[in-house]
Amino acid sequence: MAVGARPAWGDRPRTPSRHTPLSGFPTVGTRQRNEAEWILGDLVTRNRLTTTSPEGFAATFRSAWAGPIRVVHHQYRNFAGSESTVPLDMVVMSVPMRGSLTFKAHGKEIIAAHGSPLVANVGAMPSMAGPATIDLLTLMLPLAVLQQALETQFPRLGSGAEIAFRAVGSHQSGGALTHAMWAVQEALDAGDAQTPQKQQRLTDMLVSSLLLAHPHNLTRELYLAGANASDTAVWDAVSVLRNAPESRVTIAELARDSGVSVRSLQLAFARLIGVTPSEYQRNLRLDMAYQLILNSDARRSLTVALLAEQVGYVNQGRFAADFARRFGLLPSVALRGRR
Repeated sequence: MAVGARPAWGDRPRTPSRHTPLSGFPTVGTRQRNEAEWILGDLVTRNRLTTTSPEGFAATFRSAWAGPIRVVHHQYRNFAGSESTVPLDMVVMSVPMRGSLTFKAHGKEIIAAHGSPLVANVGAMPSMAGPATIDLLTLMLPLAVLQQALETQFPRLGSGAEIAFRAVGSHQSGGALTHAMWAVQEALDAGDAQTPQKQQRLTDMLVSSLLLAHPHNLTRELYLAGANASDTAVWDAVSVLRNAPESRVTIAELARDSGVSVRSLQLAFARLIGVTPSEYQRNLRLDMAYQLILNSDARRSLTVALLAEQVGYVNQGRFAADFARRFGLLPSVALRGRR
């Protein structure tokens, strides 16, 4: 299992304790009630989570893979008032499934991208008429699996080291875990998660991504226990790419700046993130394009060519094809939905 990389983002604890969770982290066995909007899922451990937003949710679950980690397709419909609870002994994380969603607000058809943090604001839009559905890919991970991974991969932490994640608000989930979960979805869609060996490989990838993507009380110790140049290069590259998706920086330049070979960066990227550096950069650009569409003023003339240029694409045709492959519709169609 991939270990040792520093987190992609989030606050890194300055003075971690080996056995005592830091202030701000939920402790083992705590039954305090964390209230949060659960639209993009929100990472919650050892706490019972109840949706308390004014819209509420009507949730349906369809089990997609039952193993050490339970993966479900989670569907919210019409934002009808209802509650969802999370068991105390589970880590629950959701990311939007790839595709797009269409609904009407203010009498106008709006197209929102799954995978965009703007999906988190769908329920808050007033005057919404007609059905609205958000499909999420949700994993339910027993804490015992994480504990076993910690004891196996990091024996120097000691068997008494208990992990406690920070409960976060409605924000876009960490890139490593998001891409790992999308990789699981693609494996499920392709029927490629049937054998125990393949399920174990997916489990290892999800556990690794979860440990590395979100801040917790052992983040720094995990980093110090197994950091290596390739893993560090991955998170340096992630930081550069996320800060400026439209940048023309090349993968070779990212590798050179981190002091590793292109091949080492590609292999470490695939191991930690689940995609190649080029795929990660492309997805960031496409998500940026969709956000530009959603934020665009209907009165302003935003063309496909201008959109492609703003997100770093040189070839407009390639941009349109990549956009359609990721979101299920051409950028020209998405632009018309904003007018």
